[in-house]
Amino acid sequence: MNLDNRIVPGVATLLWGPPGIGKTASVYAYGLRNNLPVVTIIASIREPSDFLGLPVINRETNSVDMCPPGWAKQLVEYGKGVLFFDEINTAPKAVQDALFRVVLERVVGELELPRTVKVIAAANPIQGSIQRWRLDPALRARFKHVRVQLDPREWIQEFPNYWGNPPSEPDLDEEKWRPKRALVASFIHRRPDLLLKTPDDEVNDYGWPCPRTWDYVSRTLLLHDRITELAEDVADCVGEGAAHEFIHWAANLDLPDPIDFMENPRKYAWPDRGDKVYALLSAVVAHGLENETRWNQAWEVVVRAAEENMPDIALIAARQLRTPEKTRNWERRVSLKALAPILREMGELP
Repeated sequence: MNLDNRIVPGVATLLWGPPGIGKTASVYAYGLRNNLPVVTIIASIREPSDFLGLPVINRETNSVDMCPPGWAKQLVEYGKGVLFFDEINTAPKAVQDALFRVVLERVVGELELPRTVKVIAAANPIQGSIQRWRLDPALRARFKHVRVQLDPREWIQEFPNYWGNPPSEPDLDEEKWRPKRALVASFIHRRPDLLLKTPDDEVNDYGWPCPRTWDYVSRTLLLHDRITELAEDVADCVGEGAAHEFIHWAANLDLPDPIDFMENPRKYAWPDRGDKVYALLSAVVAHGLENETRWNQAWEVVVRAAEENMPDIALIAARQLRTPEKTRNWERRVSLKALAPILREMGELP
């Protein structure tokens, strides 16, 4: 979810949505796009004094000062940022009460935060959980409430490129990981209903399908080249039902090698099913972001898809090829005449 048009100056924002839907990721993406450091606070593990300030005796004035915590001083040093209260409705009432001035006035103890600090919070609905409380009406009135709606089409488009900012993880090769993300996105394109399937807590205590756990699946796929060997590992992430469908689908794709398809685009016919075409083109885009040569080869495949009346798939692929920052310095040597209607839809042409 893009928060750029949902944040109102001077108004705290509370994101509501089920766990795993991407609320936290949306906040970090917002901070990255706007060059704002994000300071995350889990209110449920804090004490009221963490927001009201710690009493410290001032011997010079013979009075008691309310000393602010380190995270508040950090935001003052930054001069800007996002103060993010995650899982805010897991905080008990005493802590919620201590947040009143922080949320509305941006005052922590006796320290006033810069007005450029955005206050954002996230909460899961209380249904089905005894570990959450209803927010005090006075605290609710201090927020603009945004219900986070998951759009599978947006997620499918953005996930392969990881919203332009793949995390840097030890022992995780970005070039190898990207095709795995593309494969997962292709499956969700086939079965969008499995992107988020909230479990019945009374029946299932294990993994279940949501954007966060499908991300885990994409990383799990790096463990072995043969996908059938990973059935148990995938089930560990999204549960047995979704894992079975994913493994069966991926094992029976029977696609040409995407690199050979890029190097010899006229050698192959398109696969016989729409989901296979999407999976192949997603793999082509993933490898196309490896270097400038592959990038141009991928554009040739996208142009071919447009010529053969596959505008929806070509549009998604074109957006993914032009999004990463590193491609801005690459020279495109492929004519995009066949993509003119698609480029108009992207806003590239009048």
